[in-house]
Amino acid sequence: MQSKKWKVIRIDILKLRQIRTQFRTICYLSVSSKIKHNIRIRSQYLSKKPMTPSQRKRYIAIGRELNELQHAYHSSILFCSMGSLCMSNRDIHQFSAGNPCLISLGLNMCWNPLKREWICETCYQYYKIVFKSDEYYNTLGV
Repeated sequence: MQSKKWKVIRIDILKLRQIRTQFRTICYLSVSSKIKHNIRIRSQYLSKKPMTPSQRKRYIAIGRELNELQHAYHSSILFCSMGSLCMSNRDIHQFSAGNPCLISLGLNMCWNPLKREWICETCYQYYKIVFKSDEYYNTLGV
């Protein structure tokens, strides 16, 4: 997104929210299984003491792919960029069995054009109030 204003992606219709949540869950499961698979392969390469040059190249390539996947996941709409500081974590902690990644799958999200990241609507409202008169407020772009 190339806008300079915050964008709130809000869905009020129950059926559409369920479809959105299911789609995000499928994406999350797909990405997390690929990340786990790459970590498993990298650990197998590490268990081999003397790596051949081709094994070393493959190990490095898998590491790059792993970094790209993790970066894409954390900058996607699937994940509130506030991470463990997410205000929704505090509100819904008991429902997610302690996994903060699963909480934001069903939430409305907001796009921060200055930081080029997604945060949940709860964090957006919180930081909009807290940093209203602060200089940090301007960097948030709220």
